[in-house]
Amino acid sequence: MAVDLGRTTIRRFVFSLILLTIALLLALSMSLSVGSSEIGPIDALRFLLGLSGDETVALVMGIRIWRTAAAALSGALLALSGLLMQTVTRNPLADPYIFGLSSTALAAVAAAILINPAIQADSGALLAVSFFGALAGFALTLALSSLAGGSPI
Repeated sequence: MAVDLGRTTIRRFVFSLILLTIALLLALSMSLSVGSSEIGPIDALRFLLGLSGDETVALVMGIRIWRTAAAALSGALLALSGLLMQTVTRNPLADPYIFGLSSTALAAVAAAILINPAIQADSGALLAVSFFGALAGFALTLALSSLAGGSPI
């Protein structure tokens, strides 16, 4: 009984993995085909698989591949950050808005701009200020929650 359940779970996982990989390849080829010059999704998929030798397609794809890679990595990292937030707090409803991370990051950036308006020119400094503002907001939320005796959920 348990062996059958394990095999069914593994089959379902492998099937889902294959299906999602195909969906990812299709989404990547669609992303690569969208732009000012016309390149079909089939040509983009051929480029992804390394079957295309057309110079024009390679030139255009050399530009579009970075946009597509940035979008795919951003989505993957957002999913990972959500997973980590839900795992660390043991709260299935955890997100940046519930914990106040977005608000405290924005408040920290606004305070930094009020203190030093020239900081707007340095995107790295703004990123650091927003990160530490969100981190401070998360620490404050967890501290207030533990002081109030609340559970993670």
